Amino acid sequence: MKFDFICLTYEATKAIIQSRSLQSLDFDDAYFILNIANATLSEEIPGDLHVNIVKKNKGLYIIHDEDNYKTERNTVTLDYSSLSFDAIDDNMKITCIQKTLRFCVKYWDNMSYSKSEIIPLDSTKGIIFPFNTKNGSSYKVAIELSPFKNNTNKERKYKGKHLLVYKFSKNSGAKNKEECDISNLKKSLQNIFSTDIFKNNLKKTSSNNSAHGAVTLNNDELMNTTALLGRKNPYEVLSDKQLSFVNSDWRFPARLHGPAGTGKTICLVLKTLRAVLESENKIKVLFIVPSTSIRHTVEYFINVTARSSEQFKDVQVSQIKVRTIQQVCMELLGHDISETELLDEDSYEAKQTQLLHISVIVEEIQKNIKIHKQLLSQEIYDLFSNEDSLTLAELLVHEFGVAIKGRCGQNKEKYVRNNIDYYCIPTKNENDRYFIFKIFESYQLKLDNLSQFDPDDIALSAIGKLESPLWKRRRTSEGFDFIAIDELHLLNFNELSIIHFLSKKAESAPISFALDATQAIGDIAWKNESVLEYMNIDKHASEEKNTDLTAVFRCSSTITKLASTVTSSGTSLFTNFFDPLAHATDMQTELNDYTPEYILYDESSLSINQKAFTLANNAHNQLGCMKHRIIIIYFDRLLFEEAKAEFEQTNKSVTCLLDRGDIEVIEKAKNKNDYIIAMADYVGGLEFDAVILVGIDKARFPREDSSISDTSKTFHNYTAHNRMYVAITRATKIVTVLGDLRRGPSSLLSSAIEQNAIILKEEM
Repeated sequence: MKFDFICLTYEATKAIIQSRSLQSLDFDDAYFILNIANATLSEEIPGDLHVNIVKKNKGLYIIHDEDNYKTERNTVTLDYSSLSFDAIDDNMKITCIQKTLRFCVKYWDNMSYSKSEIIPLDSTKGIIFPFNTKNGSSYKVAIELSPFKNNTNKERKYKGKHLLVYKFSKNSGAKNKEECDISNLKKSLQNIFSTDIFKNNLKKTSSNNSAHGAVTLNNDELMNTTALLGRKNPYEVLSDKQLSFVNSDWRFPARLHGPAGTGKTICLVLKTLRAVLESENKIKVLFIVPSTSIRHTVEYFINVTARSSEQFKDVQVSQIKVRTIQQVCMELLGHDISETELLDEDSYEAKQTQLLHISVIVEEIQKNIKIHKQLLSQEIYDLFSNEDSLTLAELLVHEFGVAIKGRCGQNKEKYVRNNIDYYCIPTKNENDRYFIFKIFESYQLKLDNLSQFDPDDIALSAIGKLESPLWKRRRTSEGFDFIAIDELHLLNFNELSIIHFLSKKAESAPISFALDATQAIGDIAWKNESVLEYMNIDKHASEEKNTDLTAVFRCSSTITKLASTVTSSGTSLFTNFFDPLAHATDMQTELNDYTPEYILYDESSLSINQKAFTLANNAHNQLGCMKHRIIIIYFDRLLFEEAKAEFEQTNKSVTCLLDRGDIEVIEKAKNKNDYIIAMADYVGGLEFDAVILVGIDKARFPREDSSISDTSKTFHNYTAHNRMYVAITRATKIVTVLGDLRRGPSSLLSSAIEQNAIILKEEM
């Protein structure tokens, strides 16, 4: 049955917006909100939601367990004679209803509004823009705030603030001259102010429990990693989608995809522990991570969860081996290679060293680039003539590792004769590719002289051993029963190719992995849809459990909106740029949030680092949090090095984060009560109350000067979108972006400024 209208009391509305399980379709309970949007609500109520449903005539009333008859109350009525949400998908319907009800509570309680909520001057309408993404940005909800302004005293007997939601469309409905039909509202109020609605309403909770099983507005009990640690029952705060992934059969491939802040890592940890717990026999488990610091973090999560939870107290965590992919390779190669022959023991740092080696070679070539002019295409010549060496090194790392070593087996002729789309350098002819291969040979000679191997050498050597008859014989005893991989997007093609060899049986793929392709910083060749092919387990695609998380637990709605403008603009620029926030819903239940600010000021008056420190102090005072919950993030290494020196000289209390996801540094900063400073590449996997992003302005980020090539511009732009998305989504409450007024605003944030996702402030 479809109802003509649905009326909610103040108490019921507040309970609904505070319930975490009603914010996203990642929870089964959210179908309660979906049914409200469709005006087809049944009498089935989520277990922890303390409301009752009363049907009367063609109307439906949602009242709180503790509601009783009153002569004055606040209500909101959704009038479905003029209101329809049929034009949008189910996730958007839930967002729309929740944000509409949230506005109602703000209006009743005289709270401030966000940028997406307005009451136009000289108007009695409230207008809500419920969606962050471009495809929904033009939709608006219209609410009549004073429905009886032109009526007689007869209707004014209904004391309280009575709101009428009457329109959802791409037209504003904000003008005073637009009058809405209030006949259904009159029916609604006639019944809500009668004793009949409340006569069977029994109290189910004590009157002193204002939260009624829902998340309180100032509570931090949302499902992020820290909320799960130490719980007796970590399952109780998982969403239904997360629980579905954790409980899926670990013997088959399972993919967990979702934007930053959706709880991917902890879901992998729980699934790993469950695999060990449910196995009848002792099993071998491998948990692959992208860096040593993240290895320590995951080991900590596993140990704390196993020690504190009732479900996993009997799990032998010694069965779980947490390793980087480089460490896996080293263990496979055994005595064939020693740690001294590695560029770095840490996978991530080894890749940074690789960049430095290649950039030195490139600098030497650039000094004499003119002698190659007659042989090279104009595009390659311009690229090496104008581009800085570090950017060229970033392009060449992929070309050397994936194209030359991985795809072509270091065979010069195979590389020269082919130019497939997985090549990163825009070579136009064979001479261009001979030139690139010559640089590769110089790089390999450098490694030979140092007696060292890069991560691709290690991976390919390991693949050679895994393809040998020796491993085929030992696989059933030395392979792993279950493999989990966190942040799969940080592994390249060669590293991914190792994974399918590591299971005990060649014909099975007991591999569960989490990824967010948008965090694959700078890897313009990463293709989300081809991940099974990369791991050579595409033949198991029909068995794969594919879970898409949409509920963002970390970020407030304003931060999610800002991040969404960055990712949506990325998809319009790059065909293989994935927008993970296209269908995301934020899970923050706080009514007060902070609109991100973009501060442009004149650097000639004060150094940008001192200004950043001042902004960190402002955030600290505003939030009242500890200093280690605030991070200053840099996108330019030279600026970062300058900041470290300047903060040391001026005795500023900061701790430097120098490894990706290093929670030991966070703990150190906590003990010292320091702010944290870091490069954007190192903040993945972490979260903070506030982030200050430094050096975001025109031409500096992303680089736009005329001297660089089109290829390099594309690379810089792609990488800038990656890094910006990662940096923004570290914040739970406050994002402040800082740039130089003399340079002007960055093009990367033009869409965010236009959509009011960030406030632009110019300070002289």
